[in-house]
Amino acid sequence: MIKNKITAFKILFKAFFKRLKILSSKQKCIAYIGGHGHNNYGDDVMFNILEQYLRGQGYQLITIHSFGIEKTLRHFKLSGPSFFKKIILGGGTLINDMWYYKVESLLKLNVPIVALGTGVGSCGLEQNKQIDFLKWKTALNVFEEVNVRGEISQKRLLSIDVKSNVVGDLALLNGKIEVSKASRKKIVLNLMNIKEYNSFWESLIPKLKSLINEGWEIVPLVLNPIDKDYTKEYFEKLDVHGDFSLVKNEEEFLNIINEASFSICVRLHGAVLTTIENIPTILFGYRDKCLDYMGSIGQKRFYINLDNISVDQFNFDVLLEDLVDVESNFEVRKIINSRVLDHKNTIISHLKKIL
Repeated sequence: MIKNKITAFKILFKAFFKRLKILSSKQKCIAYIGGHGHNNYGDDVMFNILEQYLRGQGYQLITIHSFGIEKTLRHFKLSGPSFFKKIILGGGTLINDMWYYKVESLLKLNVPIVALGTGVGSCGLEQNKQIDFLKWKTALNVFEEVNVRGEISQKRLLSIDVKSNVVGDLALLNGKIEVSKASRKKIVLNLMNIKEYNSFWESLIPKLKSLINEGWEIVPLVLNPIDKDYTKEYFEKLDVHGDFSLVKNEEEFLNIINEASFSICVRLHGAVLTTIENIPTILFGYRDKCLDYMGSIGQKRFYINLDNISVDQFNFDVLLEDLVDVESNFEVRKIINSRVLDHKNTIISHLKKIL
């Protein structure tokens, strides 16, 4: 308890002086609720992309804290409607039990709030696959707009009589316009250690070894600190030496995926970040947030639902055929590019309304 109070005081102290400086500059501010700031590059990307866009519109994006901290800051006009024009509930999958209390309590600040590219469901291994959303109904009906990642999210909210718009993942705001053919036999491999599912991607080792023998390069993409050891062990089984450093910024990420033909991902962030660059992906669905995203960019075919098949039924070759071939790979890239840019434009149009 004492440790939590000390942590809260440190956050309050830091936020007070940062916002005091912003207040004196008379800069307009938008508050952000998201999973960033915890050494998870995928969540950090969403904040950074939105921050960059809003900066170009004359706004500063600021992380909003717990209601207790914000309530204190409001006494100094460093929070609440006098400081924030809007609160954005961003990404990734936040409409669930884990985030409910924070969002519901922050409504007491009386700052207009919108959801933008938010997922509805289990955020990952920290939660059960099935989530009860009913308690969100009252809170979401206060929102000015509810804009979600995909159709699964939209249908879930409709089941509790909450209407929403599908705008795609917030990270698609960084979608790239240029799309070109694959120029190198390179595969980006993103993994995580999930005991109940590891046998699926471990069954790929013989196939990946055969691709290596055919001249393909396979490189690791580590997006979370907890994935490093497992990824390293997996690559040792492939007899491949790689750089298993945690991705910390866009430069490092782009260096890893440079000229890649496609990616194979377990983490949703891996799939989102590579498809933003118009690189096709095969995504293992350990939670249905993965299908929510892949459906939104027209890539359901390259989504593998691990709960519907056994390892013996798992056939990876069919998916590989379309991605190792340069021409069919390019057709997939064009579909991704079209859907990503559509969502990007939709997100921008909603941002213009918000501002």
